Amino acid sequence: KMASSMAIFRVGCIGISACMLGPCLHHVLDLPQLARRVADLGAPFSDAPMAWAAGVCISETLGTLLIIAGAANFRGPRLGAALLIPKMAVAVYGHAFVAGFDQKFAPAYEHAWTPNGFSYNWSVGSSWECGFWGAGWFLLAYVGILVLPSSSANTNNSTGKKAV
Repeated sequence: KMASSMAIFRVGCIGISACMLGPCLHHVLDLPQLARRVADLGAPFSDAPMAWAAGVCISETLGTLLIIAGAANFRGPRLGAALLIPKMAVAVYGHAFVAGFDQKFAPAYEHAWTPNGFSYNWSVGSSWECGFWGAGWFLLAYVGILVLPSSSANTNNSTGKKAV
């Protein structure tokens, strides 16, 4: 039962991660806007915001695609999550600790539910540009994918039978 509960939780983490496709598309379509948000984080990001934004765009798109495309195997989602954790940790930091950072996202979170006293990190229901979930939820999902066993980790890939 514990293994099946963890497998269900891991599938949920992959589902949450799939919502990052919206921000990926948004960032590809409007890289200058992403560069402005990156610059808002201060040094070292403000020194070369377009370069950092391009790095974010590439890593989040590649990481998200690895999670989604590799959902049926062991390595793809974990590699994707590992690529995304640093980016999302910085986003969580920005929403939690950088003055005025949350306010710049107010239009995207206008109809979202945010717990009283919390940043947009813990919102649910943001617009597609922010992926429905707050950055904190994405970070938890990526950590979950990285640390939870996958169902394929318990099988022998050549036979498909459970490993002993």
